[in-house]
Amino acid sequence: MAEKSNAPRPESGRSGPARFFIRNLPRLLVAVLLLVIVLLALLMGEEKKRLQRERENTPAPERPPVNVVVLTMHPTTIRDLIRLPAEMEAWEELVVSARVAGTIDMVRVREGERVDKGALLARIEEGDFRIARDRARAAFDFAAAEHERAKTMFGDGVISVAELEAAGTSLRTAGADLDNSELQLSRCAITAPLTGVVKKMFAKPGLFVGIGDPVAEIVRIDRLKAVVGIPESDVTAVTGIDEVGLTIKALGSLRVMGRKHFLAPAPEDRAHLYRLELEVDNTAGKILPGMFARAEIVRQTVTDALVLPLHAVISEQGRHLVYLDIDGTAQRREVEPGFLEGWKVLVKSGLHPGDRVLVEGQRSVENGRPIHVLRELGGLDEIRP
Repeated sequence: MAEKSNAPRPESGRSGPARFFIRNLPRLLVAVLLLVIVLLALLMGEEKKRLQRERENTPAPERPPVNVVVLTMHPTTIRDLIRLPAEMEAWEELVVSARVAGTIDMVRVREGERVDKGALLARIEEGDFRIARDRARAAFDFAAAEHERAKTMFGDGVISVAELEAAGTSLRTAGADLDNSELQLSRCAITAPLTGVVKKMFAKPGLFVGIGDPVAEIVRIDRLKAVVGIPESDVTAVTGIDEVGLTIKALGSLRVMGRKHFLAPAPEDRAHLYRLELEVDNTAGKILPGMFARAEIVRQTVTDALVLPLHAVISEQGRHLVYLDIDGTAQRREVEPGFLEGWKVLVKSGLHPGDRVLVEGQRSVENGRPIHVLRELGGLDEIRP
């Protein structure tokens, strides 16, 4: 029997290329995929160029004009104001005290009543003081008679000069005692030391009061003091003023003027506020002590100024811009703002008289945008803030 050979059989002619193809199939797929991607990119680039050419050749649609309101610039006046709180105080406030001791037997006025200077407020019982006055008068009459007798006797040479002088001294002493008794009697009537309003009445009938005990408190309100705390930074501005406008909200925003009366030379508290007192006429008596007011102190007044409403100025990256109406289009311009007066702002540079500034609709436009003017304003008084 023939032995079987263990040698490998030779591969057939077809098995070699097939095996090569199978081994390199992933590489072929990647190459085909890259080729497809390149072709797509080229096609997309061409399409993009075509669309760009179409956009460039297509005319842009016209934008509709924006409706706006414009303000024609005219020189006007603007003030740099300090607005500070103020409190009304009585011009004078006095406590009337008893000057003699005794029992109150009559009270003539009530709290809140207006009294004139010298008017009777209350009275202390006068009986003991009348008795003392009568005793002093009797002593004075006796001393006067003795002095006359001494003068006669001295003329006759009966008494010496010393005895005559002693009689004169007794007369003068008795006269002083009489004057003192009459003064004490007059002090039983407690009167108003000034014209004002009775803020407090301490005296009551039957109440015993000693010397110095309070009887009534009277405030003068025909003139008032408006007291304002001035910050240290504004003291210099206040030094040169004479009058300050005041608004009292409790009286329907009543406007009054206060004249400078006193400025403290040093601050009164840790807040470093300097006390400014303003004299306010209150002849009508409408203003009451304790009412609050708003003081408007003018630091600076600029005439022939160009002024805009604050909302017309647009702040953008540290710049201040406005839009002007120039031949029916919005044109942007940079301005330099100054101080404020309420809702108005001073324009230091960037504008000229006659410029037409957009005050409404300016935030809906951009440079060169067509605009349609709905209304033209000739002054700030036509703007409602």
